[in-house]
Amino acid sequence: LLGLSWQNSIALGAIFSLSSTALVLKLLSDEHSENAPVGKRATEVLVFQDIVAIVLLVVFSGDSAQNFSAATVIIPIVKVVLAALLVIIAGK
Repeated sequence: LLGLSWQNSIALGAIFSLSSTALVLKLLSDEHSENAPVGKRATEVLVFQDIVAIVLLVVFSGDSAQNFSAATVIIPIVKVVLAALLVIIAGK
């Protein structure tokens, strides 16, 4: 589709499908629901989706799309988890 490889098409589709954070948070804010249980759960899901989108961007970026292996998936995930842990520890 559009001259992209199947790997890039999957990455692009996943990224577009997960890019609704700003829109949903604005809607929650307009409805004054950001502190309600549904707003908190929606925010949690949106943050998780953003993390998944970041991992997909890393996995399918540059040369890794041509040299796809288990390491191209595992290493970025480990880096994201370590970065998240660092932020959590530094925030305490």
